[in-house]
Amino acid sequence: MMKSADKTEIKLRVSRQGLRRRWLVWGLLPLVVCLALTLAVDAVEAADFSIKPQQLESNFQAIFAISAMLFLIAFTIDGHWTNQQRLARRIVRLIERDGRRVKADTLADYAPVVFNSVAGSSRALTVVGVAIAFSAVVAAGMGLGIYYALLMLALAAEYQLFVLSRHPYYMEIMEGASAGRLVLEADENEKKGS
Repeated sequence: MMKSADKTEIKLRVSRQGLRRRWLVWGLLPLVVCLALTLAVDAVEAADFSIKPQQLESNFQAIFAISAMLFLIAFTIDGHWTNQQRLARRIVRLIERDGRRVKADTLADYAPVVFNSVAGSSRALTVVGVAIAFSAVVAAGMGLGIYYALLMLALAAEYQLFVLSRHPYYMEIMEGASAGRLVLEADENEKKGS
């Protein structure tokens, strides 16, 4: 019979590998595919130099603004879904709803809630990353030229670095949850009173 600690370690290892695999397959691979598509579309479309430079610039700004907005939305969603205190409150509510006492081992029993939240956030970040990378293909298709399309791909690459930078935080909260260390911080009023 496998010990609970061994099962938890296996879940953490699988989660770490899943995050890495999702980032490589659905983060970097679409970036490479969009680069190839951008080059192909740009070769076919070629930049339309009959468009006034101001119109060209405003078209690029529109695509860039949409991509930047997607970046900020993903950043906000990730911060909300993986906030340690929000997850801790959710787990405590679930424990209390089930009529159990809030202890380290009961907190650890609810670690899948954190795992699911992290997986959901990771999937959302992945979808946004594909959309941002695809904006480079759109830019090339609109005849904005390779320079503007490559700027969009640079934004997509920076976004993928942001996603990768979140992985250590994800592992930290998943490890904390599986060890029963994901607890609510004391309220400011409680801190002053004690």
